[in-house]
Amino acid sequence: MSKIIMEKPNVLNNYTNLGFQNYYCAIEEKDLMDKLYFEGIRLGQVLDDTQLVEPVFRDADIVGFDMKCLSWEATADPLKGQPNGIDSRTICALSRYAGISDRVGFIGLYELPSTPMMNQLAAQIVWYFIEGVQYRFDEYPVNIKEGFLKYSVTLSDQTIVFYKSEKSNRWWMELTNDTHLDNKIKTSALIACTKNDYESTVNDFIPERWFNAIKRIN
Repeated sequence: MSKIIMEKPNVLNNYTNLGFQNYYCAIEEKDLMDKLYFEGIRLGQVLDDTQLVEPVFRDADIVGFDMKCLSWEATADPLKGQPNGIDSRTICALSRYAGISDRVGFIGLYELPSTPMMNQLAAQIVWYFIEGVQYRFDEYPVNIKEGFLKYSVTLSDQTIVFYKSEKSNRWWMELTNDTHLDNKIKTSALIACTKNDYESTVNDFIPERWFNAIKRIN
């Protein structure tokens, strides 16, 4: 993982590690992710609520599935796969999210065992990606001037602005670059989020995804 992040030329704006398991991750790699404010979502979180990771795909340009992440049930082979891992249904759902994303332009399947069952699963993953492409909403780049509802949430020390699409019911958060001394040339951008991020902000909790993104641009 560190090679992906640090290899020159380094042009990564963000990197997200989905479905990681702590006992397989080196402390140095986790520290590097934290230092760069990159995102990591643990396996349990992905399995408990697949919708949690949809915004990650919405903001992604490249998606790669390391098939070693699959559980042995998904591989149909106790000698391959992990005791705990992503199941076949979940990885197909993730592939569909990648397809629906207006930004994703490349998807890759890696470390794919050559077995009849895995060949079928790979075909289904590709099928769900293609199906997702058919349901894209054409909302990138986001045009907040048309078909979006704006919500401003005032916290104890700042205000976070949210936008909800009337077309897809999806949510975004606004990021503002505060490094400029002249307020007239401040820049802003949008980052995908969930309704839960909005609701947690209403309850005076800053979404982790917003916090990491702000740290990356400021």
